[in-house]
Amino acid sequence: MNFNNLKSAFLILACSVIQTISLGQSAPNLGTASGFALFTAAGAFNNISAATTVTGNVGTDVGAFNAFPPGTLVGQIHVADPASAQAATDVNVAYSNLSALTCGTVLGTTLGNNQVLGPDVYCLGAASVLNGNLILDGQGDAGSLFFFKINGALSTSTFSTITLINSASLCNVYWQVNGQFTLGDSSVFRGTLLANGAISLLDGAALYGKALSTSGAISLQNNIVAIGMQPVVSIIPAGNTIFCAGDSVLLNSSITNAVGPFSYSWIQGGQTTNSSVTVSPTVTTTYVLEATAINGCAVARDSVLVTVNSPLTIDLGNDTTVTFCTGYLTLDAGVSGLVYSWNTGQVTQTINVSSTGTYYLQASNSNGCIDSDTINVVVNGFISFYLGADTSVCGCILLNAYISGGTYYQWCNGSTYTMQNACTTGMYCVTVGNGICVATDTIFITVNQLPVVNFGNDTTVADSILLNAGNAGSSFLWSNGDTTQAITITSSGQYYVTVTTANGCSASDTFNVSVLAGIAENINEGFHPNIYPNPGNGNFTLSFDTEERGNVEIKIMNAIGLVVYSEKLENFKGVYHKKISLENSAAGIYIADIVRGNIRKTIKVSLE
Repeated sequence: MNFNNLKSAFLILACSVIQTISLGQSAPNLGTASGFALFTAAGAFNNISAATTVTGNVGTDVGAFNAFPPGTLVGQIHVADPASAQAATDVNVAYSNLSALTCGTVLGTTLGNNQVLGPDVYCLGAASVLNGNLILDGQGDAGSLFFFKINGALSTSTFSTITLINSASLCNVYWQVNGQFTLGDSSVFRGTLLANGAISLLDGAALYGKALSTSGAISLQNNIVAIGMQPVVSIIPAGNTIFCAGDSVLLNSSITNAVGPFSYSWIQGGQTTNSSVTVSPTVTTTYVLEATAINGCAVARDSVLVTVNSPLTIDLGNDTTVTFCTGYLTLDAGVSGLVYSWNTGQVTQTINVSSTGTYYLQASNSNGCIDSDTINVVVNGFISFYLGADTSVCGCILLNAYISGGTYYQWCNGSTYTMQNACTTGMYCVTVGNGICVATDTIFITVNQLPVVNFGNDTTVADSILLNAGNAGSSFLWSNGDTTQAITITSSGQYYVTVTTANGCSASDTFNVSVLAGIAENINEGFHPNIYPNPGNGNFTLSFDTEERGNVEIKIMNAIGLVVYSEKLENFKGVYHKKISLENSAAGIYIADIVRGNIRKTIKVSLE
């Protein structure tokens, strides 16, 4: 027999609560016998296999006990002790209670063979047998009860089984056997059996429930017996259970060693339907969870203490308006020994403020409780402004004494503006008033003169040009990498230089040069090209005529010598008249270069 397939048996619930079905029949109260997996009031108890495993108590009140060892027992052994004596009494009472049940349906003496039965009291008039599979259908009611009253012995065939479906629970299945009970090889039996005779579990048989006898020996051989274990319910907080008033925690639950479904009752929790509850107590509270199997088989409890620390209260007082020209207003958290965090960046219990604004404080105590407060302060009269630290500048610096609400500004040079341009070395001072208070500040400015760099207007030259940055004794950095005071330009382009004096003051200038080296004008050859309109917006017309046949080359170049239009006329003679588009070119000065033989004509073209 494969015992791995039977591991779930150890989660079955103890069956100990009286229940009532719709037919008015009640399940028997097993009393103290409910804790026994196997028990006989009078008879020997024997196990011959080390492979036998029993979960639950075992014993006999009258008779020899020869078991465990061998075998494994998760439970207690009671032989001729007060517990066994009381269990013997309770077994006889329960057997009698089953005898008193009124039959609902009479069955033949053969059960199983995939037979499906619903909740009822079934009576079998003689010794009976269970073959194959017997299916008990709870019909969706976890509290449904099944009773089998057999007026004779009961045996099960090899590999027979009882299957529970649709919420049927083994805690609610009862068998009364007026005679011996024999569980066949490798068969599986479910429910609570009360027999008036011997109980024999043959090789490899498994009993999920309990087997109790009023009189008769119990024998085991390589079996599994499990009445189920008392369920364990645990409250599992999903957060800290020690917090400050206003916080909350989710209390989840976990149930082990049991089969549901369960109903839940949270004492102090405010509801009875969920397996979890979110609590937000204002005082320290103990929460108790009671979980009850809907079939009534078991009840389990757990509790958790949620500690609420005393709240923290910070009060900066009411918003306020104060008037002073000197001094400050002190803001106090009102509670010492805390961790403080002001929006000013300070971390002390008190801070001094002298300007209008909103001040915010957050504080926490050693328990982690946090509180905060905000106060709006309006300060009338007090003037706070700062021209800055003494400094050195290149050129000029603009000093700003403006304050909100300022009505009076008086600089040392007599100016009454809010700002003063400082362009010479010296001390600068200003007095500011707002109609209530006045304040004065001074600053010393060292002014270092900027170098003057100016190449003049951009130009076009025939061959070269010398650019001199002046400012002897300074350092120079040209766009072409040169570091001399002057450079000679021989090609078209944009050139710039940065000049830095010994005081670290810098200035720059940029110069555009167009170099038309090698272009010779010849106006006496009777060859006169013309471009119009000039200036133009990008659409030009080039025209000329020649009476001599020859090659003509036409090029139009931008200011840096890049050809933007070119054309060659082979062995040309006559009138040339053509529209040329420079719409996709940038605005600027272009040079049209027209060469016929040894005659070259250049025309400056302006694209707007």
